[in-house]
Amino acid sequence: MERGVLVGVVGLRWAAWVWLTVVALLNLDRVHHPAVSVAGVVATGVVTVVATMALRTPGWERAMRPGLVGAEVAVAAAVVTAEAWVRQAPVSGQSLAGTWPLAAILVAAVAGGLVWGVGVGTLLAGARIVALTLGGSAVGQGGRAALAAVSTGVSWIVIGAVCGTIIRLLRRAQHQLAEAEARDAIAHDLHDGVLQTLALIERRSESTEIARLARDQERDLRAYLFGGRPENGGLPAELRAAASRLERSWPSTTVTVTVSVDAPKLETAKVDAVVGAATEALTNAAKHGRAHHVVVFADIDESSGGLFLSVKDDGGGFDPAAVVEGMGMARSIRGRIEQVGGRVEFASIRGDGAEVRIAVPPSSRRAAHRG
Repeated sequence: MERGVLVGVVGLRWAAWVWLTVVALLNLDRVHHPAVSVAGVVATGVVTVVATMALRTPGWERAMRPGLVGAEVAVAAAVVTAEAWVRQAPVSGQSLAGTWPLAAILVAAVAGGLVWGVGVGTLLAGARIVALTLGGSAVGQGGRAALAAVSTGVSWIVIGAVCGTIIRLLRRAQHQLAEAEARDAIAHDLHDGVLQTLALIERRSESTEIARLARDQERDLRAYLFGGRPENGGLPAELRAAASRLERSWPSTTVTVTVSVDAPKLETAKVDAVVGAATEALTNAAKHGRAHHVVVFADIDESSGGLFLSVKDDGGGFDPAAVVEGMGMARSIRGRIEQVGGRVEFASIRGDGAEVRIAVPPSSRRAAHRG
């Protein structure tokens, strides 16, 4: 980020130096102390070349080192003050320094932030006032010259403050973006590996303590990877909240929630329907199936591009053909899902657990808010 800003400053510096040189040479025979004018052109040209070359090497960071920045600021202050002897402004309407000092303010702001930007702006503003005091002004023009000097000085200070603030915000955004990208990369690598391994250990371990430890570690890891932001929107968080509520009500039942990174976003009504149906399925697994462990898994439905959700338990199971759907299955699960255009399938073998499979069609991009 810094290099991009400094490259832009190089363009400003060259344009300002070329204009400074042209104006100085065209008025060389009309100004006081032309040798001082030539010295100012040479000094600013040397700094312009050196600063440009510093950015063309692999170690471009040295363009922001205090030594080089300080040298440019010193030359800028000297050229601004030299107007007191050259007195080019009354002849050409432009002071010897012109807009070239702006580059020094911008580079200082990039290198040192708000403090350096405001500090250099203030220093150059002071140099402008010193030049006016030493050089004086034409009869009757003192007030106008003082107003112009103050206006320019204030502008330099404001530019330093604004540039320093923008650089600070850009650095913060760059850091946050880099951190988010690193976190997403870790999440992508671990989601289908470590997290699901912990879920498998939790489900198959014969030790209650090991199973609980695996569940706690899985939740801690998910909190690190997806904490502070929804994993795919509101659905993952709400499913986990439903799982926590069930575990508090039924301490002998543990729930693992896994939401694929590919799970689509859904509009609010569909999220509410899915969470409500999943909550009812969890309650049935704990209350009627006496399940010790339930796995909630959400992913993209490859056939429709919508959401596929499975609630699978290790409870006593039932015979779907012999069971009449009660209020919970018919209204709380099937009714909710069918109301949003989805479908529900119950799969179970007596003595070998049960599974509720839910498929919900995709939401339109405009309607998607949570999921």
